[in-house]
Amino acid sequence: LFRSTQKSKWVELSEKEVHQITQLLGSGENPYTIMWKGRLALVKGDRDSAVRQMYTAYDKLVLAQKSASGSTGAIDRQLGQLAYTLAKMYMQTNETGAISKFLATAINNGIYYSKPDVLLDYVDISLALRRWSTAVNTVDFFERYYSPTDRSKQARLRANIGARLLDQAQEELAAMDADDPNVMVLSLELNQTKIVQTLQEMARLEGQGKRTGTEDSSYGALKAELQQLRAEQGKLLDRLFKTSPDSVSGSMILSLSRYYM
Repeated sequence: LFRSTQKSKWVELSEKEVHQITQLLGSGENPYTIMWKGRLALVKGDRDSAVRQMYTAYDKLVLAQKSASGSTGAIDRQLGQLAYTLAKMYMQTNETGAISKFLATAINNGIYYSKPDVLLDYVDISLALRRWSTAVNTVDFFERYYSPTDRSKQARLRANIGARLLDQAQEELAAMDADDPNVMVLSLELNQTKIVQTLQEMARLEGQGKRTGTEDSSYGALKAELQQLRAEQGKLLDRLFKTSPDSVSGSMILSLSRYYM
C-alpha cells in the first residue's frame, strides 16, 4: 500500500512537471514536449506508449541536430539522456542494432561525463555485433579518461580474440587473475579460437596435399598442437565447472563431454 501511494504521488508530481514544461514549450509537435510525455508514460507504467513517444522525439532531435550544421550539431544533453534511456529499455530485447545506435547517440552527446560505464555498454554491444576495432577504440577512450577496470580489460581481451590477435590476447590474459571465473571463461574462448584456427590451417594443408599429392611437413606438428589444445580445453572446462558451475554454458558442457568421450 505504501509503495502504491508513493508511486501515485510520483505520478502526480510528474504530471504537474510535464504540464508546466508543455506550457513553456508550446506545440505538442515540439520534440522535447513529446519526450517528456513519453517519460510521463514510463512513470505511469505504460511502456509501449513511452517507447513510441520517446522514439518519435529521438528521431526529431537527431534530425534537428544534424540539420544544425549539416552533419552533427552541438551536444544536446537532453538527447543524450533520452538516447541512453531508450538504449536501456531496448536492452530487454534482441535488437542489438538499435541499442548500438542509441548508445552511440548518447555517447556523442556527452552522457559518459556522468555515466562512464555507458562506454563499456557500447563495447559490449560492439562485441555482440563483431565490430572488433570499434570495441578496442572505445576501450582505449574509456581507459584514457578513466582508470582501467576488470571489465574494460576483459572487454579488450575479448575484442582481440574476436579480431584474431591471439598473441596480444595471450599477453593480456597472462596479466589477469587466473582464479577469476570470468578470466577462466576468457581462457576457454581464447583456447577455442586457437583450436578453430588450427583446424582451419590443417584443412587448408589437407586440400593442398590432395592437389599436389604430398603432405606438408608442418601438418604433423599442427595435429600434435591440436591434441594439446583439446586437452587444455578439457582441463580448463573441468576447472571452471568445479570453481564456478553457474559460469558453464550448455555449449561448454558439450565440448567437455566430447573431450572425455
